[in-house]
This record gives sequence, structure tokens and C-alpha cells, in this order.
Amino acid sequence: GDADDGSTSGQNPESTRANRAMIAALERLEVLAQGGVEDAPGERIRLKDALADATSKDSCGEHDWTLKTASGWNVFQICAREGCGDALDNLHANCVRRGVSTVAQVNRGKWRQPENAVTMEWLVDQKSPDGRNMLHLVAAGWDKLEDHDQPEVASFAKGIINAMTPKQIRRQAPEHGTCVHACAEAGTGAFFRFLLEHGGGDCTQVRCAPDPEPAHKP
Repeated sequence: GDADDGSTSGQNPESTRANRAMIAALERLEVLAQGGVEDAPGERIRLKDALADATSKDSCGEHDWTLKTASGWNVFQICAREGCGDALDNLHANCVRRGVSTVAQVNRGKWRQPENAVTMEWLVDQKSPDGRNMLHLVAAGWDKLEDHDQPEVASFAKGIINAMTPKQIRRQAPEHGTCVHACAEAGTGAFFRFLLEHGGGDCTQVRCAPDPEPAHKP
């Protein structure tokens, strides 16, 4: 679903330039992920750093988080899939709307969350072009994360799990099965038990997509 109309008409030119730079970084990461081009030394690290800067407390007010790349992916999805730990930490802390109590705590300090933060409900509704939901993409990028980023990303994953419906948890992505199986396969121990205990419905009953070439034919 689209965000609250996602209109950019009221944005200042600086914000539009910031959005263009963010999308350019995401699209370059996509190209590198497809392996079609040579990865220049340190390029992937520079792109991840640029996305960490874009999502920081200083810059997060300048972007429209609902924008998509030409191939239909948003910043949350690519940062999760490609294991951009610092950017994911920032997206979770700065760009997803907080509950009232957290807002009160943050507002007692200096920083106030910008109006452009998305809701967790919007986030869990998003499906990538290949049919995967946000939790599935966190699992896909889990082994690309630095060890020190995993606890914060696990915390993000728990927030996502809490917002998901049983139907969202059971949904099959055409080529990738369910997010439950993806989380198990990726070894996401930091939040897999939480998914089994708190995921909507009984996660132990979630079926995997039938294998087109089963190893054991009945």
C-alpha cells in the first residue's frame, strides 16, 4: 500500500536532492548485489555509509522513506536484504514512528522525530517485488551483518513481528517460501524464538512451499 499519499509537492529542493542521492545509492547497491559489475574497492562500504548518513538523526527529516527504486524496492527492504547494519539501526530508531511513551522520552531530550517517519503498520504491509515481507528480508541479510549490528537489528525484527498478522507470517513468497522458514534457515537465533512465541498464530504449523523436486518422493 502507498503511504499517506507520498506526495513530494511540498518538499524543498534540498529534500528532493537528498531523495535522489538516496535512491542513487540504493540502485547502485542493487547493481552490485546482482553481480553484474565489478565492485570497486570499498564501494559497497561507501554506499552503506551514505545510507547510514541519510538515515541519521541529522538527515532523516530530509527524505521520503516511501520512495522506491526503479525496480520497486524501498530503502528498508534493500538495507535489510543487503545487511546495511548502521542504516537499519538508524531506520529503526529514527524513521519508524514511535509509540507515545517513547516519543515523550525522546522529546525530553533535544531530538524530535520528524513528521516523515513511517508507521510500523505501513512497513509490515510492504512486499518487495519478489514477494518477500520485511521480516523475510531481515533474515535474507542476516549473515551479511556485522556481529555488533545484530542485536539492534534483532530488536527491529521483534518490533516487526509484533506488528504482523498471522496471515502475513504465513504468506509464501513465490520463490522464497515463508518468513518463518527464512528466519530458521538464516540462523536468526537472536529473534527466532521470539517469532515462535509471539508470531501471530502457531508458527510451528506454518507450512513450507512444496519443493518442485522433492528429495524423497512419496
